[in-house]
Amino acid sequence: MEQLPLKKWPKQVFGGFWIRFGAFLIDSLLVGAITKILLNLTVHHFVAPADATGHWWYTLIKLLILLAYFTGTMVYFKGQTVGKYLLNLKVINFKTGEADLKTLLVRELAGRTILHFLPIVAVTLVFTRHRQHLMDMLCDTVVINLKQVDYFNQAAQGHIVLPETAPTDAPEVTNPI
Repeated sequence: MEQLPLKKWPKQVFGGFWIRFGAFLIDSLLVGAITKILLNLTVHHFVAPADATGHWWYTLIKLLILLAYFTGTMVYFKGQTVGKYLLNLKVINFKTGEADLKTLLVRELAGRTILHFLPIVAVTLVFTRHRQHLMDMLCDTVVINLKQVDYFNQAAQGHIVLPETAPTDAPEVTNPI
């Protein structure tokens, strides 16, 4: 059976706000740990943490570590970060269905920078059909839930009996209480 274009996939296939937020929290914990380690090994040898916190260059270093983590993992794992991998999410190009290098670089470098300073932009994914936030729309990307994609493909091929196609001669279940 020929696979349906992404635009015709059901909404459940696309990663929703809470699962994406969970992946972001996992990644944020990793970025926080990496940042602490790197800053303790370098900057904090020369400047006390309390003195460095208010400076623009300290914020810039932390942002660069965040961008390096997200961009590096997305490119290396072909559309997934550690958080996305653990929660079965993947970023793909909306038109081609693949995670290409150029799209991931633009999405992560520009998108993460914007989301770092304007995190409210991420809420837009709640209101769009394909659950895309602003940077997803600008880069023509979408986050898919790999488990839901597998389920959808199996259902489309007839390997899974959907509730609306289940036999009606099944005995009715009554509540024993």
